Amino acid sequence: MGIARGHLFSFTLCGAVASAIVTAAACGGDSESQFNPPQSETNPDVFVPPIGNEDSGQADVNTSADANGTLTVTPPTATVQVDIANGVVSSNPPATFTALSNGTPITANWVFDRGDLGDVDAKTGVFLSNARAAGDGTVIAQANGREGRATVTVKLKAVQNGGESGTLDAGGGGAGGYGGVGGEPLGAAISAGDMTKLRGTPTADATMKWLYPYDKTVWPRSILAPLLQWDTSKTAKAVYVKLSQATLTFEGFYSLAGRTGDATKRVRLDQEYWKRALNGNDGTSFLHVEVRILGTDDVVYGPLAEDWLVSPAPLAGTVYYNSYDSLLTGAAVGPDVPLGGVLAIKVSAKDPVRAASPTLAIPGKAGKCHVCHALSADGSTLFVQDGENPVGIHQDYYRSLSYDLTKTADPVRAQAAYDGASDKHKFTWAAPYPDGSFALASSRFTREARRPGPSALFAKTDGSLVPSTGLPADVDAVSPAFSPDGRHVVFNFWQGTAPAGVTLGGHSLALYDFDCGAAVGSTTCVGAAKTFKNGRALYTDAARFPAWPSFTPDGKAVAFHNTLLGGDCPDAPRGSAADPNSNDNCQLTTWYRAESEIWLGVDGAAASRMNALNGLDAAGNSVLPEGPDHTAGLDARLNYMPTVNPVAAGGYFWVVFTSRRRYGNVLTGHPFNEGGNPFGSAQKKLWVAAIDAKTGAIDRSHPAFYLPGQELASGNSRGYWVVDPCKPTGGACDTGDECCGGFCRKDPEGGALVCGNKPPSTCAAELEACKSDADCCDANQACINSRCARRTPPVPR
Repeated sequence: MGIARGHLFSFTLCGAVASAIVTAAACGGDSESQFNPPQSETNPDVFVPPIGNEDSGQADVNTSADANGTLTVTPPTATVQVDIANGVVSSNPPATFTALSNGTPITANWVFDRGDLGDVDAKTGVFLSNARAAGDGTVIAQANGREGRATVTVKLKAVQNGGESGTLDAGGGGAGGYGGVGGEPLGAAISAGDMTKLRGTPTADATMKWLYPYDKTVWPRSILAPLLQWDTSKTAKAVYVKLSQATLTFEGFYSLAGRTGDATKRVRLDQEYWKRALNGNDGTSFLHVEVRILGTDDVVYGPLAEDWLVSPAPLAGTVYYNSYDSLLTGAAVGPDVPLGGVLAIKVSAKDPVRAASPTLAIPGKAGKCHVCHALSADGSTLFVQDGENPVGIHQDYYRSLSYDLTKTADPVRAQAAYDGASDKHKFTWAAPYPDGSFALASSRFTREARRPGPSALFAKTDGSLVPSTGLPADVDAVSPAFSPDGRHVVFNFWQGTAPAGVTLGGHSLALYDFDCGAAVGSTTCVGAAKTFKNGRALYTDAARFPAWPSFTPDGKAVAFHNTLLGGDCPDAPRGSAADPNSNDNCQLTTWYRAESEIWLGVDGAAASRMNALNGLDAAGNSVLPEGPDHTAGLDARLNYMPTVNPVAAGGYFWVVFTSRRRYGNVLTGHPFNEGGNPFGSAQKKLWVAAIDAKTGAIDRSHPAFYLPGQELASGNSRGYWVVDPCKPTGGACDTGDECCGGFCRKDPEGGALVCGNKPPSTCAAELEACKSDADCCDANQACINSRCARRTPPVPR
């Protein structure tokens, strides 16, 4: 990067005092280290060119003093304060670094490890922020086979008076509402006088309280901005929202003129500054949010305040979910016609417009009923009940079909169709093996799972039986799931010859080990043998019905739906015994006033309820907002069907689940759409929560957040969170988990991040491929499901 010399702000050497805008710390010890691997410590996905032998990828760095002396960089730390008002940068000073050998300035080659923050001039050592991001980066001087380092911190202070126009506020926001979360566009600017009032001392309002988000929520990088929602008896004409953390302060002022009712009690965070806040937080600083309102009486009320946590890693992949009344899939039948279908949401907000609305999982299925799906963990294969007619012609969607999601042309996605008689519903609620090559069928006892007889493995290509050993010949395995590495399987052991500790009749989860000859770090089966072994009880409670289990990425724990009250179905009243010949059993449903909690089971230890995820405090009391149809404690018992992202990120595991809880003041209707469709209520939505990757905590979960992008009017369930099909060598990427080769590095030729295989003589950064903990660059990371990931979440200070 070239920088005009006339615009440089220079530091003097050791002991210098910086200006009030750019500050330098006192000189300290040098930052010499061996530069292996060639990527950033702060942002490991950004390639930093090594010095020395480029063919080996090994930096040839002398970290000890020699005849040339010790290489240091001064100042060792610097802070750049960037000021922005309504999108216009008013202050962004450069910072100059100098390389010293034995205290004498020398010529060096300069590189910077975080291209998202800015860049350093390769010849002069002058750093300039791009004014679009906040956080810490490392400036590196390279000379004579040695290197020295310094840290630069970019801090942003931004003020926004009135929403800036953008695609997220255009056209009503699409199917997912404005910004994918509902509400209204950001309001217009307010007067300078009203801004001053809102910054002043507010008046307490006992009726003002948070509805959403929840305090201590963990937000992953790359998620769309939330809609802040509250309740109050006051009528507001303007709102003030402030975000603050170690590296960023943002103030937003918005008019609420022309709005009434709940529209005056919510505001969406600006997406661009939300992204800057998340990317500028390494997880060690709380993200503090504050809301104040200016009433029509010209009194400022508040503040409402919460502290949120930020995961220092992005979330990616796709959530495939079932919607029974989607206008997207019904549009082919007629305008405003709801219809069942499998939809998909891209979780990453890298493309915010794409993330703000769902799409059809199979575009050619618009207007046709295709539901009750399952997906392989690698995102390659979708199994689904696949009708060719609208809902109501049930015989049509008895058949199962598998789709190869790695194909882009819709007509060739179908892999195998199965007849509607002996094979009907063969793959309904099945457990796909991680690579999608076969699946373990779910036996009856759940609604829609009509397949009679014991469970078995079936091939995706033609639905043929895949021989296996170790499972009892008479087992009814209900809602089974494989672990992401394919080495375990868990299911509700409803009936059959059960292992010790299992209570038949739907009251136990059983855990089996599975072996198909796959090598360590691989899910590709070798040979024909498929063996289940070492069956044991994971969880048993004679008063409950556990089901819909999903493994954490490390395969050591299982999140599951734990039924408190079965559905009171017209054809199977609550309390009635399960009928093995019926499709209408309601013990494991989300319909007809069924109540459930999400629990976490660990092999060899007692299972426990995830209080924070369910909306409870440590004592088990509900902290969720109440309302006419959401009475005290009810919403904390309306959580169902969890699935866990197979990739750990930021020290957390991420679970998506179905909930009929209240969504602030946007969705406040009856949880079960009383008097209407009992399973398609608009309250039935997908939510996401973080679970600490560390073990031993009583409750490892955190409060949940609403998954952006869902149709606001549809009822959604059974979200399958999977990685997207991997990209080949040379494909554009952001992180290694996107790549077939397991690595995403900067191309030395073109400069862009591209997929590739493991570079020689290097270690794996976060989200890159590994076979053991020793493969990971960072000692604080472990190899979890063949990807390097933090062992524990960062601790905010």
